[in-house]
Amino acid sequence: ATEGEWVEALLARVRLRRAYCATLQHLSKGYKGIKGARKSITWAQTQLTAAVASRGYDAGRLGKHSIQPELNMKMIAPSPPRAVRILSVADAFSELSRMLRDLDALALRISLVTELDQLHRFVSSYTASSPAPGVVPRSFLRMLLSPDHRGDQIAGGLPMTAWIKASMTQYLIPDEALARPEAGVFVQRCAKVVFNYCLTLTYNAGRQRRRMVHAMEDWGQVQIQAERMDQHAFLVHDENGKGSLVSATGAFFSGWLLDHLILMVTRYLELGFQLRLYAGFEYSMIYWYWDYLLGVRINCQPTLFFPTSRAFQEQQLKKDKAAAAAKSNKKKGKADKGGDKVKKAPEASLEHLSLEAHQALCRGMFRLVAGLTRQGTYFIDPLSAASLPLRFHRRFSPVMRLEQPSALTYDHYLDSTDCSPYMPSDLFAASGESFAEAKAVCERLAHRLRDKTLGASPPELASLDEDQLESVRGLLRVAGYNHSLSVMLQTRAILLAQHPTLDPAQLPPLPTLPDVPKKETGTVLVPPLEGGEPSTLGTVLPCDAPRVTMSPYIAFDFTGCASFPCVVVTT
Repeated sequence: ATEGEWVEALLARVRLRRAYCATLQHLSKGYKGIKGARKSITWAQTQLTAAVASRGYDAGRLGKHSIQPELNMKMIAPSPPRAVRILSVADAFSELSRMLRDLDALALRISLVTELDQLHRFVSSYTASSPAPGVVPRSFLRMLLSPDHRGDQIAGGLPMTAWIKASMTQYLIPDEALARPEAGVFVQRCAKVVFNYCLTLTYNAGRQRRRMVHAMEDWGQVQIQAERMDQHAFLVHDENGKGSLVSATGAFFSGWLLDHLILMVTRYLELGFQLRLYAGFEYSMIYWYWDYLLGVRINCQPTLFFPTSRAFQEQQLKKDKAAAAAKSNKKKGKADKGGDKVKKAPEASLEHLSLEAHQALCRGMFRLVAGLTRQGTYFIDPLSAASLPLRFHRRFSPVMRLEQPSALTYDHYLDSTDCSPYMPSDLFAASGESFAEAKAVCERLAHRLRDKTLGASPPELASLDEDQLESVRGLLRVAGYNHSLSVMLQTRAILLAQHPTLDPAQLPPLPTLPDVPKKETGTVLVPPLEGGEPSTLGTVLPCDAPRVTMSPYIAFDFTGCASFPCVVVTT
């Protein structure tokens, strides 16, 4: 290399460090520094590309490592002994590129969040992305969510209490109930627990799960206050003095709180899959309980029995008045120009479709496991079977402490999953129907999300739904494969029942796993230098293993989706 090339390589590294420091300084200022942070990130990514192109400069001076281990050991802060992975030059560039990408996504998307549901989706999808953001992006996310020096204002200058009230209004809680004096105290309590949940999502997966266990006690206390609020706001006595809760819109404070509580509980169960805490023989009861929680959340939505928005209610009220006026004019002999029109039911919301898809997948999973158990392919050794009651209690004991939803026991699980009266082909047919339903709902949901992202104005708003669209596509792949598997297993079970001596080689082949397209992340992947050590970033830890083996015949593949696996059956 010429002297000019070495000088350019040195300048690229100086500019890269300067742009990186400017990015951290801008993000430290909060929301007012986001615009400057995005400019600095763009400049840092440009200089990173130049530094990667001249990485021979680093190899000639630092050898195969990106840092000097001896110097690092002298500068490290006092801490317990732990294994520290020393990155190579190629790995260091890739890690820095990934960090800049995560910081850019954070700066772009968090400024677009304007309501509580968007905040939940953004924080959960951002921290659950694969690969997960590092400690630096998650720390800045926590700082941007935290209240600033002006008080309790977060996420661009709005108080969390205002977000809670707006969410309750969208949930159709009547304005008269929200205007009561005691409702203000309840909103503040709700703001505290919801805000703590959002902060919990900024930690790593293990700490998230531990913090959620402790947070459920606080949610239980707020549930008691929600029931008191319902008594104050919605209690009505009839002629005989018998009291009952009546809401003009079908929405109650306890229902709103239960909706957000189950959102946290389902996230708690999802983290168990991501951390690989559950054994393979526990999946049936996990999906069974998850199906119950999703059913409770769907049933507590007032949108099942009432329109999804106040605007729709006002529109329907105007139509009713117009129809009454038209009928009155008709009786008086006046012409009816419009006539009666059939009211069109409001379209299901995206959240409702997502709940239906997840519930259908849960039902398909434990029905498929029941069919494999009845067939004898899925079996549990006696020692593991004896531990199932204790495992059930340990998995769901945090949920059992809550007032609502009502806790289920291991006996309930045994009674509802008893498959002895059914043939394997019947169970496979039931699981195939569930996966077919999940596939249809996922296709509908993906179509609506695609239309929403294409029609977003401004276009930056589409980034808030891109992660959800990608997760729905993963659910669609899992539902499609497991549906094909259930159909084939049903066909094979029928053939074996009719011809017990049939050679297994003559049975229809089982489907192969679908290909998972690689997501374009924008990360600079740097191959190792010639003669250097191979990259260590591809090393898979046991908790990140994409496949969980249940037996020589059954395995669960989580490559396409973090919470719902493709069931791999070998014969």
